[in-house]
Amino acid sequence: MKIRTKLQLIIFLSIFLLVGMFFSIVLWQKRADRQIQQQAMVVELQHAMFERAGFREEYFLYREDRPKEQWLHSHRRIGELLEKMSTSFTRPEETACLEKMANFQTKTGNLFNRLIQLDERVSSQTGQVGALQRRMIAQILVESHSQYSEALKLVKLASEESFRRQRLSHLYSGIGLGIAILVVVLFAAIIWRDIRYPMSVLEKGVKIVAEGNLDYQTNIRARDEFGQLSRGFDKMTARLKEITVSRNDLIIEIENRKRVEAALRESEERYRDLVENSPDPIYILDLEGQFLSVNAATAAAFGYDQETLLKMNIQDLLAPEVRHEFPSYIRTIQREGAANGRMLIKTPKGDKRILEYHSTLRSKGVASPAVRVISRDITEPRQMEEALRESEERYRTLVETSPDAITLFDLNLNMIMVNQPALALYGYERQEEVIGKSVMDYLYGEDRDRAKKEIEKLLQTGRIGTVEFTLLRKDGTPFPAELRGSLIRDKHKRPEAILCVSRDISERKQRERELASLEEQLRQAQKMEAIGRLAAGVAHDFNNALTVISGNCQLSLLDLRKENPLRKNLEEIGEAAARAANLTRQLLAFSRKQIMEMQVLDLNFLVHGLEKMLRRLLGEDIDLKTVLSEELGKVKADPGQIEQVIINLAVNARDAMPEGGRLTIETANVELDEAYARRHIAVEPGSYVMLSVSDTGVGMSPEV
Repeated sequence: MKIRTKLQLIIFLSIFLLVGMFFSIVLWQKRADRQIQQQAMVVELQHAMFERAGFREEYFLYREDRPKEQWLHSHRRIGELLEKMSTSFTRPEETACLEKMANFQTKTGNLFNRLIQLDERVSSQTGQVGALQRRMIAQILVESHSQYSEALKLVKLASEESFRRQRLSHLYSGIGLGIAILVVVLFAAIIWRDIRYPMSVLEKGVKIVAEGNLDYQTNIRARDEFGQLSRGFDKMTARLKEITVSRNDLIIEIENRKRVEAALRESEERYRDLVENSPDPIYILDLEGQFLSVNAATAAAFGYDQETLLKMNIQDLLAPEVRHEFPSYIRTIQREGAANGRMLIKTPKGDKRILEYHSTLRSKGVASPAVRVISRDITEPRQMEEALRESEERYRTLVETSPDAITLFDLNLNMIMVNQPALALYGYERQEEVIGKSVMDYLYGEDRDRAKKEIEKLLQTGRIGTVEFTLLRKDGTPFPAELRGSLIRDKHKRPEAILCVSRDISERKQRERELASLEEQLRQAQKMEAIGRLAAGVAHDFNNALTVISGNCQLSLLDLRKENPLRKNLEEIGEAAARAANLTRQLLAFSRKQIMEMQVLDLNFLVHGLEKMLRRLLGEDIDLKTVLSEELGKVKADPGQIEQVIINLAVNARDAMPEGGRLTIETANVELDEAYARRHIAVEPGSYVMLSVSDTGVGMSPEV
């Protein structure tokens, strides 16, 4: 129920209760109506002023036509309300407040119109708010605040007047309406509740909102005028909050932008410091090669100070032999947006440096395209790489040209590298045939266990001395080899591979066997020499005894007649002494102590005389056969030397037939022609006598 209805009900009841007081009640009722209207007008004025303040803030923030027109509309509405209120409020205090508010209204309107005109002029020129505008805005705010203060004062006066008149009305009504006091008190209490509570809530809300708290809500749901006023008040505070929040958001956005700009400046300073202190040359070029920006490392790399470089073109710093490549470089970076590579520059001292570069094209957001370049001086690393490559080439050449077989194994004993001599040693032609194979596949039988022990020793000590193994070739042929090994470690000193140097010692072993055979022959010769010396001594002593025997025998034969029976015995003694002298001569020939005496000889007779001695020398397992030619020619030689040669050949033949065999001595007349003489030095063509000694023994080995 509305307040007006409630008052009418009270009047209606009062007429029935106190007819006599009708006119007085009507009078007080009219005054009450007037006061209520005044309160309503004051509240409407406050609402209009709050609305105008919201539109004013929106226009100050955005300078748009919509809030401007809304502000002007609210301003006209406030003017109409002030004009209307000037006829309703008649008390001096109220009239003074209304005059001040009208004055502030006029000033505010004039200032706002001037601000609009100024905004239109400034917007067409610079688009920025000047100092005059800010002063006018401040003056508008001051005038609006003053007007609002007078409105609050008017509200207070109206409220006080209303309360005063109500109290008087109650007092007079109580005196006049004694009978209806209970009804009046009851309805007064109801009216007091319906009016005082909303009024107190609204007063509290006005103060709270005036203090800046726009979250306050009256939450009055009544359907009377105070309910409408409260809902309007709540809408007004909500609208003000939205405007304030928008303004705060704008302020926060401005502050955030300032922080972003500060962070951007700080980041720019950091990156500038990073570029300036970078150890790598960083610089910017235009498309003609002119330096636009350089850091300290660029100046150090090119050999000029930064100011000098900024006046130079990079083409002037390129080595003459690569200067013609710059246009192609620019075309590439324009086409692809980036280019990488190496450049050769020449410093003021005449040194040539190699720079590795990475460049990108900067074309967006700039007036003219530019090339950003980050480079690095790789002269020393390149020289080190070249030196390392040369060193590797030298060592590779050393390995490939080494006469020894060099093999590299991993820790699982699989081949990972072999040189050409190693391939030849094992009987291969290509590395692919042996790479990945185990070294154990090339060890002969029992040498594998010994090789495992040597490898364990190598892993513990890092090196093994020279060891001999029997290795296998591709076709399975065994051969003796001499091996040396060393452990290869990585940069962390951990075992990585095994290097093995091998050498085929077959020839050395053969020479060792030959040397052993020669030593054995030397021992045999020394033995024979000792036997010869013994035989010579025995022969000389025996020959002296035979000389005495033979001489006495000859003398005795001279003293005896032929028919003397002792003569036959002495003749046998003489023959025996002659045979013994022949044996002595053979012993001297065997010992080579006899002086060479050249004689005309019959080789058949000489061989026949040695036959018995040779049979005893050869033994029973060897069959001696003589093939003597009839009508053999005579030769001139030392019989002792010929006999010695035959004896030596017979002894060698005996040694070559340890299990027995046949020795054949043959004589014959031969004719040597020119062809034979050409094949044998110091031989002249003609007739010769041949003496041949052959056997069925194993003969000499090819090595001997």
